[in-house]
Amino acid sequence: MRIKRLLGLAVLIGFSAAMFLGCSSGTQVPLAPAPAVQETPAKPLPKDRKGGGSGLMKRNPGASS
Repeated sequence: MRIKRLLGLAVLIGFSAAMFLGCSSGTQVPLAPAPAVQETPAKPLPKDRKGGGSGLMKRNPGASS
């Protein structure tokens, strides 16, 4: 019975020591500076095509119009 208590106490002390040592260290990670952002050149928009399709498209019978 005495060995069980000593073992439990040793485990408790070891665990608390590990927690104490782990909590004192910082978690800060040094980061490298980011490269400058380059602006992408503007592209002209495609012209609007007006008018319907080829006429072969069927109307959706389930639509509410």
